Amino acid sequence: MRLRPLHVCLVGPDGAGKTTLATKLSDELTTRGLMVRALQPRPSWFHTVKPSTFDYHDPHAEAPRGFLASIFQVLFKLPFFILRTVECCLSRDGVHIEERGWLDQAVDHRRYRLSERVVPLVRCLRSAAGRPKLTVVLTGDPSHIASRKQELTTQEVERQLAEWDRHFSQLGHAHALRIDTTQMTELDSLTTIADHVEQFELRSPVTKRRLRSA
Repeated sequence: MRLRPLHVCLVGPDGAGKTTLATKLSDELTTRGLMVRALQPRPSWFHTVKPSTFDYHDPHAEAPRGFLASIFQVLFKLPFFILRTVECCLSRDGVHIEERGWLDQAVDHRRYRLSERVVPLVRCLRSAAGRPKLTVVLTGDPSHIASRKQELTTQEVERQLAEWDRHFSQLGHAHALRIDTTQMTELDSLTTIADHVEQFELRSPVTKRRLRSA
């Protein structure tokens, strides 16, 4: 019987702990007996077409593209997200883990060198790009998060957190989980997310049908 996977996306500003928690979450869920796959944020051939000069220590160093170039950049990425969503839907049951996701382009458009004028377009295309079944919003004290990597100012971290909080309120508690990584330990954060994923799996209609047929 083919079952739908659970698409989990970890979001938040730089320094919130996305990469660390995504890696350890994969290991934790595998230990719990779940099939886990890490979703790539861009096509594997992306950097072979155009070598990256991105400075991870200063993600806002380069000036944004113009309006038309920004539109092209967004539309260039969209087919990859659509195909990846289709692939996820056709795959067997398991947990697919992603960092940042489509909406990160709207919240942190400077990182992607996008004009602020295309942010509404990114939001409008969210459904077409594929919505995660569970979004984990990593939040916390802005000054604490900014001090971890010192890539963004406290004001920029605060702005991004406010944007993610707005998206969180729109998702509803059934499809979103907020984790304060400045108040919770890494182990507690990891355990909370892993437990929530397992509970989410048990609540899903597909999983319930599987349990009834077992």
